[in-house]
Amino acid sequence: MDLKIAISPCPNDTFIFGPIILGKIDTGIYKFDFTYADIDELNKMSFTGGFDLIKMSYYHYLSADPDYNALPCGGAMGYNCGPLFVTSDLQEYLQNDEPLVGIPGINTTAHFLLNFYKPDIQDKKVIRFDHIEDSIQEKIVDAGVIIHEGRFTYQQKGLQLIQDLGEYWHQKTKMPIPLGCIGMHIRYSWHDQEQLTNIIRKSIQYAEAHTDELMPFIKMHAQEMQENVIREHIKLYVNHFTYHIEREGRLAIEKMGMEISRQALV
Repeated sequence: MDLKIAISPCPNDTFIFGPIILGKIDTGIYKFDFTYADIDELNKMSFTGGFDLIKMSYYHYLSADPDYNALPCGGAMGYNCGPLFVTSDLQEYLQNDEPLVGIPGINTTAHFLLNFYKPDIQDKKVIRFDHIEDSIQEKIVDAGVIIHEGRFTYQQKGLQLIQDLGEYWHQKTKMPIPLGCIGMHIRYSWHDQEQLTNIIRKSIQYAEAHTDELMPFIKMHAQEMQENVIREHIKLYVNHFTYHIEREGRLAIEKMGMEISRQALV
């Protein structure tokens, strides 16, 4: 069975799926054709139904209701791993009554968390996630929400933290933050979903046991090429929730769904 799958080029995704891509594990009857795109594009691509499996924001999954079922593994969820809201000059930002804020996509969890933290911000500009830091430095926007490797490098670029949005979510909810999930198209049976879940888990197990072997492949796709940053990225975003979201993760997803409904009524 040939499956088209779309993921991001970020280290956590290439770590999780690297063993599948490189043929390191037995995938049985399932064969994979991979496409890479940033999270905003992935969210948009989910509407076409052209991919059998696709990475998407949990916010997009819950609010846009694309024709996919979220698998219980392979995604991104956790504590203190959410997007960061940053600026180039904190004092200047605090004096700005109408800041223009860069976000990595309208239907991203990052945008949802910004609204959860500061619902009165009105002026926003969608910018590809790996260009937001430069856009802040170049004064194209007054502040921005950074994701992925940006949380490890923003201080080196002279940017200052306004708020850790994942930490703010945890303070208010006491729950992990659901960032992104792997969706499998609803045209597939529960049997296929169970089989693919097991394959992804085997891939994670292989990656954890052979990280050094996978590193050249991960580096090839990473936006930030420093190996220490890549390893920190993987350590943060690949955790026990990646292997199985369990009850704690399901409750967090339910909480996000309730908050999305509340925001829609405001």
